[in-house]
Amino acid sequence: MKVRVLLIAVMASTSMGLANGDAFDCAWRSVAEEFAHHIMPALTPIQIQTIRSSLFPPSCTPPPSNDLYTPQQNRAQMRTDRKILGESFVISPDPSVKPCSDAFDGTLERPFCSIQRGVEACRGILSGCTVYLLDGQPHRLMHTVEITGENVGLSITSYPGQYATVVGTKAVGKEEGWELVFETEEANVYRIELEDSVEEVRSLYVNGVRGVRARYPNCYPEYDTKACWQKSDNSQWLDIPDLGDPIQINPNITRQDFDSWFPNYTAGVGGQCSRFNPPVSYWCSHHSQWGDIGMYMLPGGLIYGSQLPHAPYANSTGAILSAWHPDRWANWMFTVKSDNGTAFTSWEKGGFQGGRGAAFGSDWSIQNVFEEIDYPMEFYFDRHSHELYYAVNKSSGPPPKNMERAVLKTLFRVVGSPTRPVSNVTLKDFKITGTAYTFMDDHGSPSGGDWALQRSGAIFLENSADFLISGCHLTRIDGNAIMISGKNRNVRILNNEISWIGDTAVASWGYTEGYHPAQPAGTGPDTRGQEYPIGTVLEGNLIHHVGSDEKQSACYFQAKTGRARLSRNICFESPRAGFLINDGMAGGDIIEKNLLFNLVKETGDHGPINSWDRVAWLMKDSDGRDTTVPEIIEISGNFLHASGGGGCVDNDDGSSYYDIHSNVCIYGGFKSSNMGGHSKRFDDNLVLYSEVYGPTCVWLYPGSLEGFKGPHWPMPGLEETYSNNTCVLREGGMYLTYPSDCTWGDPSTIRAKNANNRIISPTGTARVHGCGEELSFDDWQKLGLDSGSILEKRDLSVADAKKMIREKLRL
Repeated sequence: MKVRVLLIAVMASTSMGLANGDAFDCAWRSVAEEFAHHIMPALTPIQIQTIRSSLFPPSCTPPPSNDLYTPQQNRAQMRTDRKILGESFVISPDPSVKPCSDAFDGTLERPFCSIQRGVEACRGILSGCTVYLLDGQPHRLMHTVEITGENVGLSITSYPGQYATVVGTKAVGKEEGWELVFETEEANVYRIELEDSVEEVRSLYVNGVRGVRARYPNCYPEYDTKACWQKSDNSQWLDIPDLGDPIQINPNITRQDFDSWFPNYTAGVGGQCSRFNPPVSYWCSHHSQWGDIGMYMLPGGLIYGSQLPHAPYANSTGAILSAWHPDRWANWMFTVKSDNGTAFTSWEKGGFQGGRGAAFGSDWSIQNVFEEIDYPMEFYFDRHSHELYYAVNKSSGPPPKNMERAVLKTLFRVVGSPTRPVSNVTLKDFKITGTAYTFMDDHGSPSGGDWALQRSGAIFLENSADFLISGCHLTRIDGNAIMISGKNRNVRILNNEISWIGDTAVASWGYTEGYHPAQPAGTGPDTRGQEYPIGTVLEGNLIHHVGSDEKQSACYFQAKTGRARLSRNICFESPRAGFLINDGMAGGDIIEKNLLFNLVKETGDHGPINSWDRVAWLMKDSDGRDTTVPEIIEISGNFLHASGGGGCVDNDDGSSYYDIHSNVCIYGGFKSSNMGGHSKRFDDNLVLYSEVYGPTCVWLYPGSLEGFKGPHWPMPGLEETYSNNTCVLREGGMYLTYPSDCTWGDPSTIRAKNANNRIISPTGTARVHGCGEELSFDDWQKLGLDSGSILEKRDLSVADAKKMIREKLRL
């Protein structure tokens, strides 16, 4: 459960009141750049500049880039580790590059025109088959490329020495086809008529950059996020519609290592959760930890009154309202069904973009309304007249020639069968861009975490084995970039750049089964069939600027997934967490040597890595025996910038079985035993200016919120460990923050293990809060619960801080 009362917002570039705050903030960023080079030595000059532009705010002067880097090869020269064997076919993107026909033989002299034709020509060739893509013009897909189990050993790649582009867009029209129809204070608005077959324009790309659906308030969602929302102070949300009571599912799946918090599997089907597909969620159970208080619900409409200056609208059909959850954990999106001129009185669909509901929303915006096209880069498509409107700067002429409308949501669909998976297939060394938004497509609630998402992506994988995506640049994808769905084994995503994504960069979401007749297929507590991704590797990827549409997004998300390895990735510029683990199923993940910074930029109460574990699962252990206990998740050697208040690793409700060690964390701390979580080890980490809902090294859910009483300590034998760490505090900082349901005089009531920590404080003080009172560090030590820990009075210099970071990261 997120804690609103205790939350202290910590923004990405904050100096947090430190004496050397600005200097320290710049210093750690310069070491982060060194670490970026250390884990990804083959960054291109453009990639280096992209990192630097986000890493260093205007108040910081970055070090000269040539002090750290030597220019590397460009994308066309980048090669990956897989040899190309067997037969090959060549695809020309356009007759202007090389005359082509799908009736040709696919040679360089007589190439095919479509990638799909090359894929089909490779089917049945078991010795390896390569589809080469020529560059010069984009490969425009009018239909999704389908790769099946008949494709074994297939490789799709750029022709040697080239770097091709694959797009899901179609050109809009010529420059002379535009007509100036009216002017606004900020823009000139042009119109062009499209062919009658065009039913909608979901996403528009102008010179490779997203257009903006006509909206209020005006803003550029990719850049100017703070201006994108209308304050909700004068708004009124309409009552929750009655969708009936959900069917309750409570199988006898109980884990003995949990006490009063989250010991069972529970879910509800239908009712308010009929908005999801499949229509099931933990949040529709009357038996969740919060009972009916936490039930999923959504408001029925919005009274906007005079807050929309261009209302009433002539026709709001197709208008999309986006609204923040009141705690800014996600943004809902609704299509408007009815509008009386002062209120959106009902929704056609939507609100399923987050797993958590509420009776009311917060700040909001409206888009896809004709009356709101008044700002440069905005567009509006009239479905009835088939006319596209586009706004340009007052000083500009007609819209640019290079304007594309997205026609596809998925560019590569890789789907095998349980008995014949897609095996040993590679996508490598080409650019993938230009897809339509999917935020209004069906979403599901995968497990007990806070998330809901769509099971789709520009690259969609299901029933695959040994699939490789390498050296690709996935950019300006209006949806998820990569979806690893259901049973997949050993998917490898290596050395790619994934940028400017509408939703999540890489999502992994498995299937499970249940026993109740109302339980939808693919859901439930039984994981023993292992119809979920296992052995995924995400390594060496540069992932940035995600979540321009859906704010509950991440560089990497997983639900019902096991033994993933995330290594040497750089992740930054996300509205929410960098890496997200939605449940405690399976485990065995390794998260190592990643750089995560500038995250949780539009939301709050989160960390660079976030997790939940609210439901029980029935699994197989390594010896094939039934168990409810997952494998340990290891998080080590990472450089983490914690800017959302929830600690270095925000192990939220019930999160258990984590080994968090040898990391560097800026502005974070150890979030321990949150709501029944247990069996975590936080060891040998360096934490500078620690914050977890306040200035403290360790925060164990204090149970101070009404309605969330104890017990809050782990069960005996499942204590959490905080050992061998160096925690640097700012003035007034706490060492430990513990619950009140304990007694200092009875050590058995304090179920936490602490040892050999080094606490650095500028004043030489570090208090311990718990058991209804506060102790000094010396009095805490007298209890005998913390052997070997020391308190050091030291006003840490910037130079010493940089030295400590470098030593911990072995730079």
